[in-house]
Amino acid sequence: MILEKIKVFSKYFLFFALFILPFREFAQAYISEFENYDCTYSKEIIIPFNYTKNGEELKKPPLNQTVFYTHRDQFSYWYKVIAKEDAIIGFKVDPIDNRDSYVIFVYQYNKNDFCDKVYNQKIQPEKSSFFLNNKQSDEYDLTQKSMQIKKDNIYYISILNTSINNCGHFFRLWKGKDTVKIKSIHIPCVRDVSIASKKVELNFSSNAELEIKKDTIQKSISKTPSVQLVSVKCKVISSKKAKLTEPKLKIVDELTGNEITVNSTNNEDFEFKIERGKNYKVECSAVGFKHFDHSLNISNEIKGSDNCFEIKLDPLKTGDNFIMKNIYFHPNTYALRKESEQYLSKLLSYLLANESVKIEIQGHTNGNNHIYKNKAYMNMGDEWNFSGSAKKLSKKRAENIKKYLVSNGVNEKRLIAKGYGGDRMIIQNPTTLEEGQQNIRVEIVILEN
Repeated sequence: MILEKIKVFSKYFLFFALFILPFREFAQAYISEFENYDCTYSKEIIIPFNYTKNGEELKKPPLNQTVFYTHRDQFSYWYKVIAKEDAIIGFKVDPIDNRDSYVIFVYQYNKNDFCDKVYNQKIQPEKSSFFLNNKQSDEYDLTQKSMQIKKDNIYYISILNTSINNCGHFFRLWKGKDTVKIKSIHIPCVRDVSIASKKVELNFSSNAELEIKKDTIQKSISKTPSVQLVSVKCKVISSKKAKLTEPKLKIVDELTGNEITVNSTNNEDFEFKIERGKNYKVECSAVGFKHFDHSLNISNEIKGSDNCFEIKLDPLKTGDNFIMKNIYFHPNTYALRKESEQYLSKLLSYLLANESVKIEIQGHTNGNNHIYKNKAYMNMGDEWNFSGSAKKLSKKRAENIKKYLVSNGVNEKRLIAKGYGGDRMIIQNPTTLEEGQQNIRVEIVILEN
């Protein structure tokens, strides 16, 4: 009995912490770094699904869809339902992983400034009585919901994550017999076995049918001109004394746009197959080296009887810098996202292989807004509960990367961590989330090599 009361109290305390406490402060806690708001990129659904515009029937949306959260969608995913007729619709949310938890809020608002209004508490979510035949509904109830929508109105459905881990969710919305099913993936989870569990159906044909198909295939093949493929060995080397670590090679057929399969045999050696006489776009990159990006007829570049193709990368010199594009932090924290580790390991490998290199680790933010703590992380460590200036946050982020490198064997004297906040934005007046995200970055400057 006591345990049940604790569970109930915990549920409503979380609701209180997230929404009843000053909503503006909570909202700022996870949006102030981006200038724009996640809900500006809501997933649109038009009702009816076969909506007719100017006498032309629009194509129905795919009834089974998969979408992916962006790295900005930390806490919520938004659906925007545009009503072109009066209707009753239903929807249901299920977590991909049962250990994840969500709350649902529905808003009705028709103007373009919805995100600004909702995050500044100018618009309140619809009350539970808004849902049809569901008077007991609350935000934690993920059971089926139905609601009346009115023509020319816009409705927003917010699926807000209230658990630390968040694999994603299934969202189903229906009108009449038609149902749109959307799988919204946040972090691919090993526990998500929906694909692996699908049954494979085999269609068996008679021997006569197989013989006919075999004959047809053979005739088709005989008419297809043969393509001469050449096996190529590629070696990536440094043009100077600097040591390469984990170079990445990408080759694209310029005529078709298809990427060629490249196999890595060891750290610097690759193998692939090409067509003679064709041009290919060749890209090669490695941490601490200049990016190689050229259009080449590789068959003209290969040397020797073993068809060897060589790429020389130039190491960065003192004063050069590069952006660690795949280093992400949870918004308004200096807690690194899990997917950042593999890219940090590349920087680590480069520094361990080149012991003379000294670097400055720079943290940058999108503007100099004051950062507030996120109430959802109140029971987690210091790196999750930051409050202060954007410049201080950017310094904490740089220091966190320095801490990772030192703990893995890099001499602390080779590393300087600095935070610049929004003083050195790439785009001074960002108007989209993509532009704002360019300002939120970690840069590495070569001090000595």
